[in-house]
Amino acid sequence: MSQVRTSFFVIPGLLFLLGCASLKNEALDNAAGNPVPGTAMLKGKVTAPKAFQAARVYARNLDKNILYMVYTGDGSYQTVAMFPGSYEVWVEKTGFESDHSTIRIEADEESNVDFSLREAAPQTEGQGSFLGLDRGSRAKDALLLSYDELYPEAPIRPLMEQTCIQCHGQSFISFFHRNTKEWDETIGRMLEHRIPPGTIDSKQRKQLAQYLSAHFGSDSPDRWLKMDVEIPLDETALSKAQYVEYILPLDESRPRRWLQEVHIDFEGNVWYTERTLPNAVGRLDPRTGQIDEWEIPDPKGDPHGLTIDSEGYVYWAESKRGHLGQLDPNTGKMERFPYDETGTMGFLGGHTPVLDSQENVWFTFIEGDGLGKWDRNTKKIQVWRVPTKHSMPYGLDIGPDDTPVLAELYACRVAVFDTKTEEFTEYPALVDPPCKTRRLGIDSKGIVWYGVFSQGKLGKINLETGERVEYDMASPFSEPYSIKLNRKTDLIWISDAGPGGAIVQFNSQTEKFTYYPTPRRSDMPKIDVSGDGHIWYSTRAIPNGGIGVLYPDKSQIDSLAIRR
Repeated sequence: MSQVRTSFFVIPGLLFLLGCASLKNEALDNAAGNPVPGTAMLKGKVTAPKAFQAARVYARNLDKNILYMVYTGDGSYQTVAMFPGSYEVWVEKTGFESDHSTIRIEADEESNVDFSLREAAPQTEGQGSFLGLDRGSRAKDALLLSYDELYPEAPIRPLMEQTCIQCHGQSFISFFHRNTKEWDETIGRMLEHRIPPGTIDSKQRKQLAQYLSAHFGSDSPDRWLKMDVEIPLDETALSKAQYVEYILPLDESRPRRWLQEVHIDFEGNVWYTERTLPNAVGRLDPRTGQIDEWEIPDPKGDPHGLTIDSEGYVYWAESKRGHLGQLDPNTGKMERFPYDETGTMGFLGGHTPVLDSQENVWFTFIEGDGLGKWDRNTKKIQVWRVPTKHSMPYGLDIGPDDTPVLAELYACRVAVFDTKTEEFTEYPALVDPPCKTRRLGIDSKGIVWYGVFSQGKLGKINLETGERVEYDMASPFSEPYSIKLNRKTDLIWISDAGPGGAIVQFNSQTEKFTYYPTPRRSDMPKIDVSGDGHIWYSTRAIPNGGIGVLYPDKSQIDSLAIRR
């Protein structure tokens, strides 16, 4: 029996006034400044005792728990299409700090708030500090440490680097605070199906759990990896952009959120998978901020990915319970289709469902080394094994000619499946192993774009010629996770948690990377790009998970609905 939950981002509690700002309301000219009726606009100037570029201006809607963030350009900022209500506002920039203020913004009005920054201690770092990390601490109080300080030298460290860090990145582990038993259980879950056999023996498992609990224990302070090289920032591009994050509510049943995949439907909404127990699929309507959630029939199914067809049916792939699920949001009816009806194929862990032009559902098996297809007519699933064992097939995309192409995480390869011959062709990454590839995308010409997560590279493959090229990301800390394209423009968009969280644009014509650091320090395991070029994502490795969107050009926002 399915259960639906509805919420509107109401958050209890009081916030006190931390600073003062000038506030002036004027009549808003919707046609010129804010083209979404019923919303509001905030603008102003930011000054400081010395020169700065691209400061982050935050506005948090206290009624709906929605976070807006824009960047300054020449000391000025502007935020558009905001829900009316009470807000906490402040500015963040490395080396500076500002007071927080509370204001109220009315519909169809323009508010002006100016900020004055003062110099701050260099150790502190904000990036959305109002929500903080585990145990309610403020993110700005996190210690910034070098790599060797964060991960002290020890005999077990090389194994941790080859397994935990190469798979999840340099910053991921520091989000967690666990005791030795909890870390041991985490390692056990990885060993059960994901880490190739023989990688870690029982003695090493014990040593690894002790190392992790010694440095990332239950009572350890919040610590982040210090970025010795700043992200290259293009203030002109950043000042045009706007971020919005819809923070999901927490309660006793879900004291934290673990959101994995986002996908845009055909009705102006964005969907996501919730991997915190009880597992669910959810829908955000950005026009109202309303969230609806449906708990899946097996609450431990672990819906890693999802997709939505043109009729509105939602499909999720279970990584733990061996089924592809289907939801009719109009009725709440759910149906599950087994990966293996015969029970002879061993464990199959589903991942990344994608539709072809006939709306058959293709998906990878991160456990089971396979590719699956759910036939829309027969409602049966067929499975093909990839050639490389323990390759952990991960991200998947379908080309313009309906060719499935998948990234093999552990094999560090891209595999192309010929639907006529039912054979795979594998393309190893150009970097020396070991390495990791996560997700990929295919442009309108059939060029495959993939990320080498562990080496900070973006790669492309011309399937007609076999030519391969790999580009170094512009930040040495980059970890390209999700690759997504808008096939109308062929701009490549990348989620990158390595430098603290960023959405990155790559222009294949100019070969230029443009970084858009995210409002909060987190990873974004999956992104989706709307028809009008807006990038939707989930925040995962923080308790206060949410669904976010990057508008690269806020002057083009004319509706809060999403265009597929």
